[in-house]
Amino acid sequence: SVFFGCRNLTYIVIPDSVTSIGFSAFEECTSLTSIEIPNSVTYIGFDAFEGCTSLTIYCEADSKPSKWEVRWNPSNCPVVWGYKK
Repeated sequence: SVFFGCRNLTYIVIPDSVTSIGFSAFEECTSLTSIEIPNSVTYIGFDAFEGCTSLTIYCEADSKPSKWEVRWNPSNCPVVWGYKK
């Protein structure tokens, strides 16, 4: 829940050094419109993007990695798979 409810986040680029995004990390970040997730992220926890109503998720992975939780994106934010910077 590191950024839970933060209204000032609008855009995030996760660095390649990050391997996991925890439970509810960005939950209720309603101003967040874009996040880039590199291939290095092998785990995303439950409800990481719950309530992110304006968010589009850009993932380098071609599809959901097996270790990402089932409810990693419960708000069904649009996901762009295979995103290249």
